[in-house]
Amino acid sequence: MAGVSISQPIYTFGKIGNAVDSVHSAIKMSETSKEMTRREVAYSAADLYWTAKMTDEIVKLAKKDLDNAKTSKSKLTATGRASRGNLVKIETDIASKEINLSDAEFNRDTAHRMLKIFAGIDMDEELHLTDEFPSEFAAMETKELTSTPQWEVLNEQVKMYESKASSQRANGYPTLAAVGAYDYMTMGNDIGHMFDKSGSQSAYWGLALQVPIFTGGLNRANATVDAMNAEAARQDLDKAKKITTEQYNTAIRQYNHLRDNLVNMQNARDLAAKAYQFSQSRFGSGQTSAVELAEVASGLYQLDIGLLNAKYKILMSAESIKKLGE
Repeated sequence: MAGVSISQPIYTFGKIGNAVDSVHSAIKMSETSKEMTRREVAYSAADLYWTAKMTDEIVKLAKKDLDNAKTSKSKLTATGRASRGNLVKIETDIASKEINLSDAEFNRDTAHRMLKIFAGIDMDEELHLTDEFPSEFAAMETKELTSTPQWEVLNEQVKMYESKASSQRANGYPTLAAVGAYDYMTMGNDIGHMFDKSGSQSAYWGLALQVPIFTGGLNRANATVDAMNAEAARQDLDKAKKITTEQYNTAIRQYNHLRDNLVNMQNARDLAAKAYQFSQSRFGSGQTSAVELAEVASGLYQLDIGLLNAKYKILMSAESIKKLGE
């Protein structure tokens, strides 16, 4: 006897449909995860770039600070009125500024190496960072965060587990299927006569209701596990919404706060620059000491560094908003 039978499900009470839905959700999770990765890479690239740019600027400031100290020493020795105390103070100041410059150059080289590794640039190639720190930053309005890639991934995860649970439960339901079969049968002692005219044929087609009888509770157990996973994913989604919303709002508040402080910091830096010019003039005429000049120069240098750091934080706050937002 030889034959063939076919069966085509027509209605499965959700077994196939929910299984397909769970696969679609898994595909969407994968696609949205790519967007999450892209945003993380963009944030890391911006962080590495502005860190390297800031170290470039710090090297320039450290060189200028050291050159100013050396110029003050030259002025002091050229007048022939240099006291031993002033000379010692200036020499100490110069040595300290040389250390600052050395540290700044080391930090710059380290930041450039990390940027080269990230960007796939040869280590021997010199970097020229063309984007400058902005002098002004636009205000940013607070708006409601309605969607993020992370939320979309978790939401699709909830849907995936819910669909899997429905599909597992549907395994215990009947299946309505179209069925058909063809059989050929013959009897004889020689297999060579199998397909001669003495054989008989039969065929049928129709609808069948296939009912599962006993699975030992496997379907119910699998559905319970998937339902629990869906609930856990839903809780993760709720928590992620609260945390990400707070991070997003905090990033906007930090951006505007730093932006407002930048104006005052810039004014303080400009006043410190004027104070340093006055001290230099007084020092050249012998009206102030090397100690006072060094203190004023140190204050100007620290404000320059603080101004750079504030701009870096504003830029990275903006990048955080882009990473977290829609």
